[in-house]
Amino acid sequence: MNHKIFDTMKRSILIYTILFSILGLVVFEGCEEENPVPEPSTIANFTFEATNDQTAPTTIQFTNTSHLATSYLWDFGNGTTSSEASPVVTFSEPGSYNVTLTVGATHDVYYNKLIKEVTLQVKDPTAGKTKTLYFTDRTTHSVRYVILDDNAPVVQDFGHTGLDKPYGMVIDTANARVIVSDYREGVIYSYDLEGFDLQIVIDINNPVLTDPFGLEIIGNKLYWGTEGAIGRCNMDGSEAAIFIPMTTTAKPEMAIDIAWDYLAGNFIFSNDKYEFSGGMFSVDFNGTTFTELVAGTNGGAIALDVENNKMYYADFEKGICMANLDGAGETVIAAEMTDTYCWGMAIDLDAGKIYWSDKTNGIIVRANLDGSEKEDFVTNCNPYAIAIDMYR
Repeated sequence: MNHKIFDTMKRSILIYTILFSILGLVVFEGCEEENPVPEPSTIANFTFEATNDQTAPTTIQFTNTSHLATSYLWDFGNGTTSSEASPVVTFSEPGSYNVTLTVGATHDVYYNKLIKEVTLQVKDPTAGKTKTLYFTDRTTHSVRYVILDDNAPVVQDFGHTGLDKPYGMVIDTANARVIVSDYREGVIYSYDLEGFDLQIVIDINNPVLTDPFGLEIIGNKLYWGTEGAIGRCNMDGSEAAIFIPMTTTAKPEMAIDIAWDYLAGNFIFSNDKYEFSGGMFSVDFNGTTFTELVAGTNGGAIALDVENNKMYYADFEKGICMANLDGAGETVIAAEMTDTYCWGMAIDLDAGKIYWSDKTNGIIVRANLDGSEKEDFVTNCNPYAIAIDMYR
């Protein structure tokens, strides 16, 4: 090869190498300018540890675990605040407290997370030890409760807020649990009496359970009303089965609320009239004999006073009614509940009182067993099911 040509080629290669190196440096520097390393974010976070099993009065140590925070502002939901990094706070009263930590940022960037909020449930020391009214609320999506003492009612909340249409509720006195059915979600939940230890008893992953309404407990078995059947399972959800089959083509078609007449050995239940034929019915424990007690009622919640041979039931077309357990002697004790939805009812025999939910007007009513001396016991709520724990 000609030496001149070879030298020319070497010089050309060298020139191109230098040019590409310079170009690469320019591009690299340009990329560095267009895509700088992002500033680190500030993230608010904390943990807490409570004394006295988080039962009032309880002292809680809040431990700040925020990242790159420059300042702290705590709001404990009880009227007190703090600017300490890791404060200690005493909650003297039971209830639900929204605890919020707001922190200052090291860098002003859009991806900071400067607020951390936790709903803190401080348990009532008398819950489960004193007579307590429990009810489900569709607005708060939770179970709520009121201690039934001589004081004005104070509503407290369970921490779980996942309920949608909670039509059924019953107290498991043997195991100190509150059992709740959610018709819309197709699940039956279990809580301890203070609203903790949430468990799923059974849900729609078990094909036996569909659209659970009213609940009842007999012995160590849980029963629920539904379209075309009364179902049954153990208290842990095992051995679920259709216990009493019905049909949706002949009455009774659907058990909305169910209760146990322990003297006669019968279930008494309200039959749906929105889609079916309505009425109040009884059925023996073997499921062989259905008896129509009151024809055509547009039913909702029911409650039994077996000792005094009385049943109470909501009728959308009449109001709150009382009759003998055989259906005779029907009396309307609250005509003002006509055209009003009532999905919960409970009797306090010791006090001679009955409670029922008025979903339409957002109240729980308390009255004497004959319907006299009615009062708005709980207001500003969206009540569905009701149950009373008569104390341990």
